[in-house]
Amino acid sequence: MNKVNKNLISDQSGFTVIELLISSIVFTLILLVTTYGIIQITRGYIKGSVSAQVQNNNRSLVDEITQNIQLSSSSSVNPGPNVPANWKSFFPTYWFCVNGVRYIYQFNNPQPYALTEDSHGISCLSPQADPPSAGTGEKSLLNSNTQLLRPTGGGSQLIYTIGSSGLYGVTLDLLFGGPSTYVINSGKYTCRSISLGGSFCNNSTITTAVGIRSGIQ
Repeated sequence: MNKVNKNLISDQSGFTVIELLISSIVFTLILLVTTYGIIQITRGYIKGSVSAQVQNNNRSLVDEITQNIQLSSSSSVNPGPNVPANWKSFFPTYWFCVNGVRYIYQFNNPQPYALTEDSHGISCLSPQADPPSAGTGEKSLLNSNTQLLRPTGGGSQLIYTIGSSGLYGVTLDLLFGGPSTYVINSGKYTCRSISLGGSFCNNSTITTAVGIRSGIQ
């Protein structure tokens, strides 16, 4: 009787503590690698989506301005100077007029009204003194957390004449992202290489040249 019980006991099998520990470690590593891969794929998708959004926003603005220039007469393209900081917070204000549309803008101001279009009773002597509001003909052109960066070289004109060629240059430099997503060094804005808090930064610069269509004076 004792011999049979001894054989039964010796034939029983199962996982040892070490085997369970190794299995748990392997499963945990697989889970970590899978989670990391999913996070990287998600980050890449969000970053690509943000980049496309900023690029599309910039392209649509440049297209609008260049089309207005093409339909203008030479006397209706009027790059404006800066004015005292008495319009929409303390940021210096600039503007220009193209084909009956006035564009009013401020650099490094992450508010939608930092680039505004006004086609209601405009005068290119100065921009409107009041913020955009319903019924005034003004509308904001920037998305939230998007700011207009100053052109390279510290200029203030988004459109400018190119010598005596009869062409106008147009440069728009947009930066998307909250304050934690970029760094400022000597006045230059640079996106961080990683996201913080799930937020990404993206910069889009478009420069082009356009002329008034022949036959329009």
